[in-house]
Amino acid sequence: FGVTATGNPVPSIAESGTLPTGVTFSGGTLSGSPGATGAFPITFTAANGTAPDATQAFTLTVDPPPLAVATTSLPGAILSVPYSTAIGATGGTSPYSWSVVTGSLPSGLSLDGATGAISGTPTSTSPSAFTVRVSDANATQATRVFSIAVAGAANRGLLTSSVVGIASTPDGNGYWVVDSSGDVTPHGTAHSFGSLTGHPLNAPIVRVMATTDGLGYWLVGADGGIFTFGDARFFGSMGGQRLNAPVVALAPTGDSRGYWLVGADGGVFTFGDAVFHGSTGGFHLNKPVVGVATDVTTGGYWLVASDGGVFSFGAPFHGSTGAITLNRPIVGIAATSDGGGYWLAASDGGIFNGGNAPFRGSAATFSLSRPVVGIATNQFTDGYWLVTSDGGIYTFAAPFFGAG
Repeated sequence: FGVTATGNPVPSIAESGTLPTGVTFSGGTLSGSPGATGAFPITFTAANGTAPDATQAFTLTVDPPPLAVATTSLPGAILSVPYSTAIGATGGTSPYSWSVVTGSLPSGLSLDGATGAISGTPTSTSPSAFTVRVSDANATQATRVFSIAVAGAANRGLLTSSVVGIASTPDGNGYWVVDSSGDVTPHGTAHSFGSLTGHPLNAPIVRVMATTDGLGYWLVGADGGIFTFGDARFFGSMGGQRLNAPVVALAPTGDSRGYWLVGADGGVFTFGDAVFHGSTGGFHLNKPVVGVATDVTTGGYWLVASDGGVFSFGAPFHGSTGAITLNRPIVGIAATSDGGGYWLAASDGGIFNGGNAPFRGSAATFSLSRPVVGIATNQFTDGYWLVTSDGGIYTFAAPFFGAG
């Protein structure tokens, strides 16, 4: 704010009064960033040695910053586990009051209107989205939309070895969980088509993948052995052959008439109508490959390494975490239903999304008893399930059907 005066000779201008902290007057200009709110009376005096001096009184009013909801997102919750967090505000004039104006909190949780605290014990994993409004002492209001993902988690059921993978049903209403011994546990609409319970294996099972119609599944071992159940057909395997690195993943083609096997060195082996688009078998990798996902649009595929590096073959690149320092290694990749994006899952439950894959939440803020080992998607909600090595299931915009 500039202050000017006229006269001959040209007068100088002085300021008296109490300015708010952060504001100064120099060279005829009042400037700075106020550090306090309120009304500050000040007087400017113009003098050039000829009486009388000229004075002008002002009141500098500093209003509080605009009221805003400072919290931008809320941590996820776990079914039947006590939950507590708080929403904060900035600006305006305290005290604040809080309310939910549209939508609703997850069942079992409530908002404290005086403090902005959200607490309770979730009783459902149904997705929730809601708008919170904060009002200050002057009835000024601000709003923000939030969501809280409630993960369903439970102890392992019948599985006796470490869980290694999860595959979802095509209707989005179920999933299979498999352990390293080949025991398969179905949940929801997933049916049991058999397992390897009691069968001796040359190498542990590393993944389960379902057929397109959900009426069968493949199990793959670390030695590249393939085991078929239901309408899953056998198109060949690497079992009994010399591998440079263990097999870590399997991905079926869109019509379930073939599949790709992927090794930890990024070697890709094709069977049935699966088309070879390339591999990292001859590359020097910073970290081993841990997963594969297919692009239903192009028929190509992505490989992901444990550092989050993504290698695309016949499929568009949607980003990676290869240049990011991760808290925990990546353990899997899953693609969207149209192939326009993918999710990377880390062993601490962290989720990294690329392309059109929406972020539905993560388990990175949860206290996990065991690491995440796999991810499966719900094509109708673009949500996903995470599974831990003890069979715990964490759901994000996807229904919970049980664990273990």
